[in-house]
Amino acid sequence: HSGSKSLKMTRKNKTAGGGTVTVPTGITGQAAGTYTASVWLKGTMPHANIEVYNGAAQVASLALVPVSSTTWQKFQLTYTLAATGGAITFVISDTGEAASLLAKNKVLLMDDFSIRSVNSGVTCTAHTKDGWL
Repeated sequence: HSGSKSLKMTRKNKTAGGGTVTVPTGITGQAAGTYTASVWLKGTMPHANIEVYNGAAQVASLALVPVSSTTWQKFQLTYTLAATGGAITFVISDTGEAASLLAKNKVLLMDDFSIRSVNSGVTCTAHTKDGWL
């Protein structure tokens, strides 16, 4: 989002479903565990759904988050895989948006897609003084 290029989706018409894009990550075979997926968005589409899929199964989603037309915003989703996963994809759309807001040539810019493992094995020791933490 700080560079000079991003993925651009332009709505082809005002028909429901006309503002959907599937973005493959190239990631497959993730080990069981917890992950954080993130994407940066900006554009003239007023809202967007962000979904993460493991194969055909949706593992995380954000519904109709507000999108700024002037400022890049980072959106994060956390998901857990119980077993080794399949292909991880992002699906970004404006499905469910009010019909009055669906317009031809609305633009959504996407950048810096990321998938990161969340370390669930963090341990710590807390010390108190006089019973206060």
